[in-house]
Amino acid sequence: RDVRKVMSNPQREWMDRACCFNLDLQKVLLLNGLSVAIDLVFVPLLVLLVMSPLRLRSAVASLRKGLGWTTRKVILQQFILLLADMLLLVPLALVTLTWYRSRPVHQALGCRRVAADIEEGQLTEEQQTLRQESDSFKVLTEYHRALLRASGLLLLDVILLPFLLLLAIVTCYRLPILARSLPATGTRYHRAVLRQCWEMVLDVPFLLAGGVVICTVYRADIVIGCARRACQREGDFTAWDIRSAVGFQLVYLLRDTAMVPLLLVIVATIYRLPTLLMGLKARMSRLLAEAPEMQPLEIRLLAPRPTGRPGFCVRASKSPNLSRPTSLQLQVAGKGFWQSIADLKGGLAATAGQALLPLGLRHGREVDFDAIEHGRSEAVINVEIERTVKSASVEKFLRALPPHTELLIQLEGRLESGRQVVLLAVPLTASELLTSFSSPDSVISADCIRPNVLDEQDEAFNEEVAARIATLRGGSTSELRRDTWWPIVLGEFFQITGDFIHLLLLVALFALPWRLFMVIRQCFCEPADRRACRLAGLTFSALEFWSEECDSIAAELGPLTNSWAKQALGKTDCPNSVDMRDIDYDGYGILRRRDVKKVHQQRLKALGSRLSLARAGLRMSRRRWPDEGDEGWSMLSQAIDMQISLRADIFFWLLFIPELHKLLAKREVQPEEHTRATQQIHHHVLRLEAQRSEENAALLAGFKEKQATARRKGRVKSKALCGAILREHFVKGLTDLLAMPALLLLALTLYRLPSLRAQMHGRWDVAHLKVALRSQVLGLGADLLVLFQLIFLVLVLTATVVKLPDFLSGLRPSRGLRAARAWAAEK
Repeated sequence: RDVRKVMSNPQREWMDRACCFNLDLQKVLLLNGLSVAIDLVFVPLLVLLVMSPLRLRSAVASLRKGLGWTTRKVILQQFILLLADMLLLVPLALVTLTWYRSRPVHQALGCRRVAADIEEGQLTEEQQTLRQESDSFKVLTEYHRALLRASGLLLLDVILLPFLLLLAIVTCYRLPILARSLPATGTRYHRAVLRQCWEMVLDVPFLLAGGVVICTVYRADIVIGCARRACQREGDFTAWDIRSAVGFQLVYLLRDTAMVPLLLVIVATIYRLPTLLMGLKARMSRLLAEAPEMQPLEIRLLAPRPTGRPGFCVRASKSPNLSRPTSLQLQVAGKGFWQSIADLKGGLAATAGQALLPLGLRHGREVDFDAIEHGRSEAVINVEIERTVKSASVEKFLRALPPHTELLIQLEGRLESGRQVVLLAVPLTASELLTSFSSPDSVISADCIRPNVLDEQDEAFNEEVAARIATLRGGSTSELRRDTWWPIVLGEFFQITGDFIHLLLLVALFALPWRLFMVIRQCFCEPADRRACRLAGLTFSALEFWSEECDSIAAELGPLTNSWAKQALGKTDCPNSVDMRDIDYDGYGILRRRDVKKVHQQRLKALGSRLSLARAGLRMSRRRWPDEGDEGWSMLSQAIDMQISLRADIFFWLLFIPELHKLLAKREVQPEEHTRATQQIHHHVLRLEAQRSEENAALLAGFKEKQATARRKGRVKSKALCGAILREHFVKGLTDLLAMPALLLLALTLYRLPSLRAQMHGRWDVAHLKVALRSQVLGLGADLLVLFQLIFLVLVLTATVVKLPDFLSGLRPSRGLRAARAWAAEK
């Protein structure tokens, strides 16, 4: 056709006749030849398209428009899509078998067919988009992309199928949570499966823990209740809330299991079993934590004179609708109050007192129920305990309590409706109780009971008083009773352990009969007041020894400081008494005097070291000062502190005098000022010394008075005090055994015996000897360390040889071991 068209051109006849070469014809032939060569490539592709009528139809439709580049592009595109169809044939079959993944593929394929069959004007927007995509050259169509996406999702489904089965078997309760993520597009479902699998991994240890707790039954109700509330979605429960609840219950179960052997030990010992039972009863009984129905206006203690029934009288305001109760009971709370009783009377007495609560009050015998009358706004309640006591005993007990000890008196009752309520809650202190008990007419007013009341008619207690009452009630009302017994068991086991240790110490003291005799005497034969006087006497003895040392040092301090002031100012070339320790040698062997201030500091330090032994004894005896809650012993302790403070002031002014000498020598003060200031200091020191003497005389007089008034009662001590005495004498027994080899060691060394004799100062008591021996043994250890250092340095100098002659020429053994070590270290 192209050749015929060229040849039929009439304008080209003259040229064809003129020459045999037709350029247009050759060009057409060449182009058609190239097209045929190119078509040879696309013809096989077109033949292969016969295998897919769907792909062939588009190619045939394009061929009808002519075999051009557009047709070739359609053929190539359809061939590539045919290859994609063949490669995706297996995924297509698998996706088709899984109907839930084939739906997007069917939709994409249906839209493609419709887009190929109907005209563009009749297509929807989605179909027009597919038609435009099919017209443009693309490797994959929407159908292939949907098939690939569905195949990938199907592959993820297959991979996650074991996890899903495991999730259904192990934690089937998570399937409803997973079902809520359906229907899901994309990988949302797979992410949900992975998330639930991770939650399953976290759940497994807690499931095992929950199974253990449920099998023990003891705490199964708590775990089951948490799981039920979580399933019913009561409150804001999360997975970690349930896990933490299960974990805590497992820990509590293990704790309770560990307490069972301790409980068996307590039961086996028998003697701690009554205390355990009373403690459990006291711990299991709970105070009502409601707001009181009545507001106290005043309270007064009923004091028996001289013997009688103790009690209290309360006048309180109430609501007129509050009627007569059917029963009443009394509660006394306060952790500090019961702890004070345990310190005074022993733990058994405090536990027994708590176990007796609540104390039931009987109508007509201990209280009158008719005092709370319906229709009245006030009530006067008299409570008298049916037990006869001595007034002096009650007053002594109240005086023994710390003044700021707080307690809560709570009156509980049951109304006719059956409801149990708090009628009164009165917080008090021990000082208020003592004041009201000592004076029969003394009344604790409402200002002390409930300060800062906002409105007496509407609200009785403000936030401060409510917090105070809640603190005194103590404990959490939400605490389960099964969690309240283990501290008591643990405490009783510790008591048994302590008793066993003390028993072992007592058996060990049989090897030290003199200490065993002292233990028996102080525990069962020595009265309490005599013991306090004996302990205080040790302090007074140590104070006397310390005062003697201070007087001796003060006598040497004046000449020493005056000599130092003169040396520092160059008034004298040498001190009154030359000490070879003050002589030093320079590098050339020439004598030189040490720095005067350094020598003075060393001498002051030597004087101060003489006080170390007396100071250690005084400190040790002060730790054993009697602490019986007696005001007299507290005043004597303050007087001893005053003695020590006055002695420190005296030393300060004695050390201040040399500074005045230096100021005079430097002409910074006038001689008249120097003389006047020195005299004033001397007079002030004399006044301080006189005051100290007076204070010391008063102190000794007070101590003698305490000794004279010491009673012979109270020979049997408390368990805690007996334990302290036993431990004290056991330690003293060990020191007795160690003192013997220490004294033998000092006797073998010989050179420490003179210093030991000087430290004793004629006080040959055992306690002072032990302190002196300890000081000398520590000094001997320090000397041995210095000796080892010197030997090591001498070995180093001998090995190096170079400095050895200088060391040997300058060595002065008479100067002491430490000077030789310093000389060796310098070389």
